[in-house]
Amino acid sequence: MIMYYPLKFLKIKKVEIIMAKLDLGPLGIVEIGRRSFKANLNISSEALFGKYSNLTSDLSTDSVNIIRDSIDKGTEERIRGSTSSEISDYFEKIKSLQGKLGFGADERKEYAEAQDYKRKQMDSGKMAYESDEIQTIDRDSGKKEGVIKLTPGKKEGKLVPVKILENSKIYLEHDGTDAAEESVTSGMFSIENVSTKDRLWDIDLSLKNIDSTDFEEEAISIYELAPGEKEEKTYEVKEKAARHIDVSEFISTLNDPDTESYSLVLDADNEIYYSIIVTNITDVKLENIEVTKLIPDLFERAKVLRSSSGKADEGNFDEGRGVKWVLEELKPNAEEKLELKLEVKVKDKDTKVRSGKIFVKYNAPITLSGLGIDKFDAYTNNSFYEGFYETDERPDKYECQFVFENKSEYLLRLVNADVYDVKNPSVKYVDIDPGEVPPLPEGAKWKSNIWEYQSEPGQEPVFMTKVQFFVIADHMVSTEGLMEINDVELAVASIAGELSYDEKELASFRESTFHVNMKVENTGGADLNEVILTENIQDGFRPPETSDVVVTYNGDEIEVDTIIVNRDGVTVELKDLKEKPLGAFKPGDIIQVTYPIVADKPNKTVIYTSDVLYQANTYPAGKALEVRPAVIEIPVIHVRKRLIRGKEIIGLAATGEYEIILYVVNTGDYVLRNFEVADKVPENFEYSGLSLEPVEVTKKEGLDVLKWKIEKIESGDRFEIKYKLSGTGKPSDAQESM
Repeated sequence: MIMYYPLKFLKIKKVEIIMAKLDLGPLGIVEIGRRSFKANLNISSEALFGKYSNLTSDLSTDSVNIIRDSIDKGTEERIRGSTSSEISDYFEKIKSLQGKLGFGADERKEYAEAQDYKRKQMDSGKMAYESDEIQTIDRDSGKKEGVIKLTPGKKEGKLVPVKILENSKIYLEHDGTDAAEESVTSGMFSIENVSTKDRLWDIDLSLKNIDSTDFEEEAISIYELAPGEKEEKTYEVKEKAARHIDVSEFISTLNDPDTESYSLVLDADNEIYYSIIVTNITDVKLENIEVTKLIPDLFERAKVLRSSSGKADEGNFDEGRGVKWVLEELKPNAEEKLELKLEVKVKDKDTKVRSGKIFVKYNAPITLSGLGIDKFDAYTNNSFYEGFYETDERPDKYECQFVFENKSEYLLRLVNADVYDVKNPSVKYVDIDPGEVPPLPEGAKWKSNIWEYQSEPGQEPVFMTKVQFFVIADHMVSTEGLMEINDVELAVASIAGELSYDEKELASFRESTFHVNMKVENTGGADLNEVILTENIQDGFRPPETSDVVVTYNGDEIEVDTIIVNRDGVTVELKDLKEKPLGAFKPGDIIQVTYPIVADKPNKTVIYTSDVLYQANTYPAGKALEVRPAVIEIPVIHVRKRLIRGKEIIGLAATGEYEIILYVVNTGDYVLRNFEVADKVPENFEYSGLSLEPVEVTKKEGLDVLKWKIEKIESGDRFEIKYKLSGTGKPSDAQESM
């Protein structure tokens, strides 16, 4: 804030201008002619009109519109008539208020420094002065240039609270992506006069990073605020807000800090390891961080293993039962870790087990939208003056001193004070630069060194004084952040497996083939991403060819990427199912594998013993599910067959009808298994009334061949197959058997 104190006002002489440039110092430049006007200013029209409202009120509507359009649009505007002189007078007056002795080329650096101080703020209005009198030093010469006199007992001044407070609620999925529920961020901007007696006026404030909000202008100008008065504005954040904090959760249903997994084993005591890492992804310190990890009802025996910082306790909180982890602060780009252990037992595969949501609260000294305060300055009660003391011995010889006094409750920053000889502007008696005078508390005075001045006989000294100061603000920019992170479903995984062979016994010293049938069913409530079926084949038995291994999925034959066949056995691997067209192995689905095994002439002491393992896993992989079907033994029997196989034909009462009896008598000591019986029927006969349906009927020239397969015939038993034969041919043609 700049204020001028001339002891004699300079008259402004009206001149006719033909597109003349008018330098307004830090405001910029305007070009004014008879028929055109162009402004190149560092201030918006609204801010300009507000700053010089007493001058603007004298302008005509046409002049206001021309100035506004040129400033805001950056265009050269046409003017005519008296409008030209009116606009010229307006900016000449502004230039005079700026001061002929404004920042010149040699003072641009000081002007920039003064602007930088408008960007600075304080968090406390209390100054750490060691005494009530403090010398100030000229930074160029290193010599004393004045002194601060404090009012006894007063080392404080109020700050203007300029607040930007944002409230956010961010909803995330467990993997950090946006949840379906829309995140919300809103804000409140306010500035308040907290003094009990002092007005604030000519308040100029500029914001930064407004594009993500519904603020239309960066510049905010407030004419004045009475004691206790507040200006505030709510705003919305238009763009997606950036996060201040990252939260990641690691879950291991294996209770292994190095292995992430989400699957629970049915009817087992599952110990689950959790770790939660919070990371400050900003360059500022976050405070009052609260992380609440909810514990679902099914879980028992929650235990805090350790935390890298802060304090964590189990209890019932506003969010529900859980563990609350409190951190007083989280330094820039730092991370902290909490480790927990929980237990859960699931008895029903259809039970839905959730991992538990995470809620996060925190405070940040920055906004999510990026909105911030660029510059602030305001004016309040003050006083500055020159004192003149004519010496006793030498008339017209004066001792002079400049004084600036803070007559307000606020803390003031004096950034510039210049006192010039009005007749010789090159002579400067006081020259305060930005940063040379510390902030002035309530009632404080800054007094310059005394200088001598020889005036004209009978005349008092005449000086031009320029003062720049402003009230110091407290930039209270903060975010009250809330994050809600969804949990995940922990998979209740289970499988069942069966195994069967199509032979109960194997013949000794003979090469024979039997078939394997493996069956795996997803009996849990979770999709499975991996299924592996393995059979180890013992010595003396040959595994199949890879092409003989058949895999079916819910009854349909499928192709499998990995089938491993070697001398030791067979392994069928179905991996990464969720990434393949087949999809995950879902609850209720069945996978079957069949293939032949050749018994390579085993001796009569051998027993084939099954060695089969089924494995499955979820995504991400958890504790592998394993099932070993009941062991099946196939003994090798030293079988030497002894049997009678015969055929009887019995004529019936009706002409052309006969009863056929095929029989097998096991006269040996061992069971006959899978014994085949065949018979042929001449084409001029019909057969009916079969006691056992044939497994195969083959037509050959002049006859039908019927085949049966008898599963077993115990030692000493007779097995019969009967059917009726009828026709007009020769019965003797049916006498032959196969």
